Amino acid sequence: MPRGKTPRDSVVVSLWAITPVVEMSSKKGPSAQASAVPPALSIMQNYMEKFLADIRQEIGSLQTDFKSCLNDFRRDVTVVGERLDDLECTMDSHVVDREVLLK
Repeated sequence: MPRGKTPRDSVVVSLWAITPVVEMSSKKGPSAQASAVPPALSIMQNYMEKFLADIRQEIGSLQTDFKSCLNDFRRDVTVVGERLDDLECTMDSHVVDREVLLK
């Protein structure tokens, strides 16, 4: 690999090398070839856009699931806290009853 080139550069160069350039009929000369996009790159771009859209949708779904789980957890913690408060009150009343009985 030439100095200063990254593996990514090599992939792009390889795609340009193996893909025929689609010439535009309205343009002539070197500028027509420079502005044309190889079909493989167009296909890859469409695939990557769909892939990113799928990822964004999955992230949105995961965020919704996480928020739902978090709300369920908060509700459960509240219920447990209320039950612990009830249990503490019950235990306090039993301690008071026992102290009264022991006197």
